[in-house]
Amino acid sequence: MTPPLPRTDAPARNGLREATCAVHQRLESSLRLAAPDLTRNEYLRTLRCFFSTYSALESELEKHAPVLRSVGIDWQERRKLPLLQRDLEALGQADVHGALLKSRAELPRLETLPQAMGCLYVLEGATLGGQLISANLRRVLGIGPESGGAFFASYGGAVQTQWQRFCVALEKSLLDLDGRQEAAVSAIATFELFNSCV
Repeated sequence: MTPPLPRTDAPARNGLREATCAVHQRLESSLRLAAPDLTRNEYLRTLRCFFSTYSALESELEKHAPVLRSVGIDWQERRKLPLLQRDLEALGQADVHGALLKSRAELPRLETLPQAMGCLYVLEGATLGGQLISANLRRVLGIGPESGGAFFASYGGAVQTQWQRFCVALEKSLLDLDGRQEAAVSAIATFELFNSCV
């Protein structure tokens, strides 16, 4: 799906939100992580899906660590795969590597900084919703950050600060129409990747 042409007279974040609105809503309606009747099996299935997806995406994003640093993003502190692995192990799913994506053909193209930032827009945005999900995991399943819910509690009390820092880097990285278009295509493809496995 080709997103509408982006604008440069508004924040890049706004354009990404508009371009990804439909595919983002589809993912949210598929996930039941904030449901009052969420089951442990549903949660485990989602963690396995996320583990396979983050494993593939973070492997590609790792290649951009130096250029991400140049726009103010410390890649190492933003990696989520170790949290997902810890959660799966805490919940008795030690053989997490069996869940890896079978093909990387479905991955978004992550060859340029704008493409990497489009992908990161999705991954970093997920931390905002993680606060609500984290509260629901504790309430419904009795799962906290130390017992299988570390991923959705990532950044702890620094969630808003980390999101604001990311948004500053996003604006620095997407200064022209071509870059914004690349980022939008990448963000949509990232959402679609998650939609394909939930």
